[in-house]
Amino acid sequence: MNELFSFEKTENYEAFNAFSENNGGSVYQTSMWASVKNAWNPYYYMGYEDGKEVLSCLCLERNIPVAGKLWYCPDGFVCDLKNSELIKEFASFIKKEMKKYGVFALACDPLLVKKLNGETVDNFEYSLSVFADAGFKVDGVKDFYTVQPATTVNVFLTNGEDRLTEEKILKKCEKGVRHGVRIGRDCGVKCEEYTIEDIDRNPSIADEFFSIMTETSDRVSFIQRDKSYYVNMLRSLGRYGVMDLLYYDIKGEKARAQSGIMEEKDLERFNSAMKELESAGVSPETEKIYIACGLTSYFGKTSICLYGGTRNVLRNTFRPTHLLNWIRICRSISRGCEVHDMGRITGDAYDESNPLYGLCRYKQSYAGTVTEYCGDIYLVNNSIGFFLFTKGLPFAKKMKNTVLKKMIKKRTVENS
Repeated sequence: MNELFSFEKTENYEAFNAFSENNGGSVYQTSMWASVKNAWNPYYYMGYEDGKEVLSCLCLERNIPVAGKLWYCPDGFVCDLKNSELIKEFASFIKKEMKKYGVFALACDPLLVKKLNGETVDNFEYSLSVFADAGFKVDGVKDFYTVQPATTVNVFLTNGEDRLTEEKILKKCEKGVRHGVRIGRDCGVKCEEYTIEDIDRNPSIADEFFSIMTETSDRVSFIQRDKSYYVNMLRSLGRYGVMDLLYYDIKGEKARAQSGIMEEKDLERFNSAMKELESAGVSPETEKIYIACGLTSYFGKTSICLYGGTRNVLRNTFRPTHLLNWIRICRSISRGCEVHDMGRITGDAYDESNPLYGLCRYKQSYAGTVTEYCGDIYLVNNSIGFFLFTKGLPFAKKMKNTVLKKMIKKRTVENS
């Protein structure tokens, strides 16, 4: 059989990332993300047709106890996912590489959209068949995933070829979001935008971010990272990453209240905020207090909300997450993104018994669309290793999360 394509391992990270950025890839499909996930060993592959780049693939390697070496390709491959010959030839090539490096299986979660708001996409079955015909195991277990769940909430920033304006998107948001954005804008909640260079000059920025994330973790019991993890992530993302800190301008709002120009409803909210800050032990001399934070990537056509959190104080008074997420969306529009990813959701997005059901509904309130991708598919090299992996990983994840949640609960008690 005459092969149409050629493939090679590469260390030209600049070309690798540029191809991903210019061909609809996500930040997860770059050397920058490999730097973030530094517990995994990265391999980079490029594909060519007549000397022209047509494919890029990041393989992250990790040793799975008992099973052996696993390769994981975040968001799958960057290429024309409907090109069956390209996928088939690359699968044949990468399987040889897997044998060479002693890898029992390659797991990937390509951005093949299965459902939008619960409705199956017309061409999904064909898209998945391209991978099945190339030898991938595509009948995975529901809710089993290697790294990230298959469901997210996307805010689409285009309508066909037309880009949507801030005004049009805000009109599509639910009333509560529009109200929250107005409260933040009109009542003294302001945003500071930071890069890694800013943090290197002033490390206290990262301290504030970490403090808010810790308070959020204690409140909702998600798994908290070390401060260095967030800083290293922003460093790895470089010009594609932004850290936001939202603060309440106490000094400015006091001046507005004393001047008599503040509207009555805003004055009532200001007085309520002052009482809340006093009850929380905040010094009357404090000029501003940071109340929300976010870490976002803006790469190519897609922006992704990586992390976000809020303090307990003033959280309900000013609803700072509404303004934070709206600022993120507006920045996505200004940077030319087509999709704003609000972040992955575990479990059934439509099951009210799902602990994250409320979070999913909240993300939808920003004119968001529940987007379900195909989930993990696998290219298997060693069936025994793959069996041990699929049986052992869910148990290991459960045990890890149980231990971490106990640690979070213990820290909450100690900090109370």
